[in-house]
Amino acid sequence: MGEAVSMCDVLVIGAGPGGGNAALQCARQGLSTMLIEDHSAIGTPVHCGECISDLACDNLNLDLPEHVISKRVHGIRVIFPDGTEKCLTEEGYVLEKHLFERWIADKAVEAGASMHLSHKLSSMDRVEEDGRFIGWKCDGKGEQFPIQAKVVIDASGVAAVCSKVINIDEDTPLNTMGKVVAGMQYELLEVPSDGYLDFYIWPTAALTSGWSPRIVRAPRRRLTSSSESPTSRNSSRYLHPGRRRVTPPSEEPSRFQVRSRTPTTTG
Repeated sequence: MGEAVSMCDVLVIGAGPGGGNAALQCARQGLSTMLIEDHSAIGTPVHCGECISDLACDNLNLDLPEHVISKRVHGIRVIFPDGTEKCLTEEGYVLEKHLFERWIADKAVEAGASMHLSHKLSSMDRVEEDGRFIGWKCDGKGEQFPIQAKVVIDASGVAAVCSKVINIDEDTPLNTMGKVVAGMQYELLEVPSDGYLDFYIWPTAALTSGWSPRIVRAPRRRLTSSSESPTSRNSSRYLHPGRRRVTPPSEEPSRFQVRSRTPTTTG
């Protein structure tokens, strides 16, 4: 007998915000949906990207619970080197991202999707029937593999795992591994805010590093910066000097500790 194959309409790879929402929307449409995550827990390690707008929530039919919301915000403020400021208003929220990821994955499961942790994709092969493409056979590490799906959604973020295991010819992967620039994300103490997220732009740094560095002063104690950006105005005085460890999967992140940030692709 051949190996048992898990069958589904949609396989979603990665249980971050995009993957959790993709699985939720597919399950709501009655599609058999599998959501896989290579880590042993959702929401760790902590990644950057904690904002969502009211418009997005309305379009996706998401009713956010209070425990995933860090703060209501009005929009963003872009601050240029000469001090010029431009406010762009779009009401929304800064999220407790790790809690939001767990919540939306739970909602996907409630809608009918299945969730599988510690599943890491390693290969994808086209499946054809009478010369007609009918889906993908995916293999990897995890008890649900192999998995055959009509549609595969790659929500693995910067890892882009699907494009690295699919070849455009015998020896060339679809994604030949883009350049990566490391960055850091911090949580800060008592950062003042008027409800707008501050983006600081430095073109000279962008010219040398190949990307547009920014410092985001989030409304509640979080600041994101590229490793090559100067510090924001007086921001260092808000950084707690004694909290510099990354949260283990078993712990709830403290709002006062430094969190890690995943690398960002530039090409």
